[in-house]
Amino acid sequence: MITYLQQLTTLNLTPTVLMPDILAVPQPEQGWGILPIDNIVLVRTGAQAGFAIEPQCLTTALSLALLEYKTDLPQQLVIFTDTHTPSLLPDLLELEIPIIEEIHETHRFAWLVQSIAKNNELNLLQGIYRPHNKIVNFWRPWRLTAMLLILLGGLHIVKQIFTYQQLVQQRQILSAQIEKIYRETFPQAHKIVNPLVQMEQQLQQWRTQKNQPTSTDHFLYWLNQLSAPLQHTPGFNLKQIDYQSGQLDLYLEIDNLQALEHLKQRLSRLGFTVDIQSATSRSQVVESRLRITRSPQH
Repeated sequence: MITYLQQLTTLNLTPTVLMPDILAVPQPEQGWGILPIDNIVLVRTGAQAGFAIEPQCLTTALSLALLEYKTDLPQQLVIFTDTHTPSLLPDLLELEIPIIEEIHETHRFAWLVQSIAKNNELNLLQGIYRPHNKIVNFWRPWRLTAMLLILLGGLHIVKQIFTYQQLVQQRQILSAQIEKIYRETFPQAHKIVNPLVQMEQQLQQWRTQKNQPTSTDHFLYWLNQLSAPLQHTPGFNLKQIDYQSGQLDLYLEIDNLQALEHLKQRLSRLGFTVDIQSATSRSQVVESRLRITRSPQH
């Protein structure tokens, strides 16, 4: 086998199957196959059995083989040959067993090719004789690395799936909470398709209504109007704000009574009525409480 493989290697041929020539002979049903090749005759007596013999000894060898297989005699002998090979039929007539001669139109080696194509159960290229694939040899050192990368990729995919499932659950919980808040905020609503969008629409409508020019009686409007004069008052320190509808109480600290009076005048010019509820001088700081309301003409 080593010699054969070396010869094939010198021809840049890499065999995939190497099997005994005897097992390449076609096996007839309930019979033996005989194939002459040059100065030798191949005889196949079973699925994994047979022998090779010189043509002149073929009759004697078959007689002995028939005696050995007397409990399981073949029903016929089939000779596989071609038109260019002398027939073995006359030499085998004395065996007193049916003999069939099948002739191939091209060459007797074609019988071997057909049989190998149909049956390659026995392949001698095993172990150290197995053909080496260059690609397999190249990737063999990287197998563990590739397996590790596949494992890490699989873990990453599993992590992404788990994260996605968590996000889906969180989204469902948030959607349920949004719908609950929407129902509590707008109890008159009956049909809820997308609570988040519907709530944004309701809030936008509410903001539009609240931003009408006639709507001035709310805390944010008052604070916006008062922020500029309060910010430009020197030594001003706001301590507390109390707001009721139409009335704002400021608890503050200011440098002196004169600054407090100037603040009152600036607020009055903005259309507010300012009453100084209390003013106490303490530690060079005036603590005061102002009550601010809208002037009647505003």
